[in-house]
Amino acid sequence: MSIKWKRPSESPTSRPVWWSSAPAKGLSRETALALLTAKLESGHISQAQSQLADERRQQIGTQDRSEKIRTYNFLQDRITDHRIGKSFHNIEKIMEGDMDKIVKSFQEIK
Repeated sequence: MSIKWKRPSESPTSRPVWWSSAPAKGLSRETALALLTAKLESGHISQAQSQLADERRQQIGTQDRSEKIRTYNFLQDRITDHRIGKSFHNIEKIMEGDMDKIVKSFQEIK
């Protein structure tokens, strides 16, 4: 008795699934369809995981210098806010809570 391998003609995807034409044809076809189902589920799971990883990467960012919010330069007595592109001097007052200049700058932009 020889075993011939067949390919389903009505496969809903382009993924090849093979089954043998052994004496129990129905069983081998069921096995092939179960394999196809498992491959499809695996593909959906991996696609969902990669999409979730992409979303996480976008939220976290790359932590490059270009993603800075503010730079505190104590030697030059300056704070630079990179979101609005302005620098503010007298860093000691700002660190003590006198942030009126920064708040006004944000209000002017919005």
